[in-house]
Amino acid sequence: MTALPVPVTPFTLLAALQQPAAYAHPCQTIEHLETHISHVFLAGDFAYKLKKPVDFGFLDFTTLEKRRAACAEELRLNARLAADFYLGVAPVCQSEAGYRVRPEGCAPGEIEAEVLVRMRRFSQDGLLDRLATTGQLEPETMTGIAQQLARFHASAGRGPDIDRFGSADSVRAQVIQNFTQTVPYIGRAVSAATHARLRAWSEEFLRNHAALFAGRLREGKIVDGHGDLHLRNLCKLNGRVLIFDCIEFNPALRAGDVMNDIAFLIMDLHHRALATHANRFLNEYLEQTRDYAGLKLLDFYCVYRACVRAKVMALESGTAPATRRALEHEAASYFDLAEQTLAPRAPGLLITCGVSGSGKSTLARQAAAVLDAVMVRSDAVRKHLAGIPLASRAGQSASGGIYTPAMTERTYAALLQHAREIIASGRWAILDAVYGKQQERTAAAALARELGVPFGILHCQAPRTELQRRLGLRSAEGHDVSDATVEVLEQQLNYFETPGPAEGAQFSWTGEENPEPWLISLRARR
Repeated sequence: MTALPVPVTPFTLLAALQQPAAYAHPCQTIEHLETHISHVFLAGDFAYKLKKPVDFGFLDFTTLEKRRAACAEELRLNARLAADFYLGVAPVCQSEAGYRVRPEGCAPGEIEAEVLVRMRRFSQDGLLDRLATTGQLEPETMTGIAQQLARFHASAGRGPDIDRFGSADSVRAQVIQNFTQTVPYIGRAVSAATHARLRAWSEEFLRNHAALFAGRLREGKIVDGHGDLHLRNLCKLNGRVLIFDCIEFNPALRAGDVMNDIAFLIMDLHHRALATHANRFLNEYLEQTRDYAGLKLLDFYCVYRACVRAKVMALESGTAPATRRALEHEAASYFDLAEQTLAPRAPGLLITCGVSGSGKSTLARQAAAVLDAVMVRSDAVRKHLAGIPLASRAGQSASGGIYTPAMTERTYAALLQHAREIIASGRWAILDAVYGKQQERTAAAALARELGVPFGILHCQAPRTELQRRLGLRSAEGHDVSDATVEVLEQQLNYFETPGPAEGAQFSWTGEENPEPWLISLRARR
């Protein structure tokens, strides 16, 4: 007769899982990581996550059955973005000999004492939060992340069961829960005044923008997303960024508006003083999705996400006495960031002016970083209108296909509409297009006057031979969204009308001049 195993206790289980003998594969040492809801054991080529038996209201792992279900859900959901990384749910089997992790299942005479999520191990040095801390995170990395997330959101689950999490009532419930659960930390991680101000602003925004939230539901912008997009859940691996560890325990914290999902990463980048990275990410995501209307919600969701992160840090401080002060200080920094986000914005409008290859997008990207602006490239808008993937080559002539006069007119009209949407969110808009005709520039200037915002022209110039060289190189590389050819260039040169001084403030650029002082001066105009 098999003797009954000794009772499971957190201490004996945790101690056992830090011993190589608990695993069926080679591992000499075990690295133990801990968060407020889980333990992670790095063992050889694998990583194992153990969920703590806790109940925080927004999650409940207090029984083995609930932890098993959460493990299965974590595996299913993370397969959407990291299928090669998540391997399965592994039981921790208990016998008289102790505990053993058995991915294939418990042997006769053993009982299942716990369950773990089994993953491939990756180097912690590739985590983007570590790269950011050491100054090794390049802004260009954000481009690939934005493209991944745009594809993910396009294919993510939708429908009535998901839509309910994007309603104003559902969002309000999560917002109120954040403030309710952080009340005990007033005076330790946040002042009473800041806590009250953030809550009042959030509730007022929800009351005043009920129609906006309803419109997002009708437009299909509510998805079963990731829910926890910050740098600690992104890792450089095999030449790309792995996005992992989505929220599995509460769909209300995972599903919602796409702007809610990306706001977490944007907030985290700003918290780390990586504004240029945040701007690069936002611009690339919007170029892929053309969801410029969603910008009206972005600051609200950034405030919400900062308060979520503050809550997490506060909760961790309650379970980690040795680091309590540091965690409370971290929570306070997120509350501070949320309050800074409430500051009013001062929008404006810039357009580029120059033929293909003159450096318009390069200069527009520099200006976007200075002004924290959103740039809209006509090449991307043109392809969206034509139903052509941005990475595809249109292969059209200068006067046919997507370059017909009718398509060009539609493209410039769409640029102005997107400028309205961007400016309505309080941000600077940069319209990156040839703007080679005075009437096109006049229309943009008229929009700026109508909206009462500053207007400027970024006039880009280069010698014809250099323009031809750049377009030839761009075509050979095939990475740019623009399909402009030398034929297109020649057509542009034939109709191009040089902007005059009466058209508005101008900055002439040949690739050498520093635009920042001019941009700062323009931003100050009202």
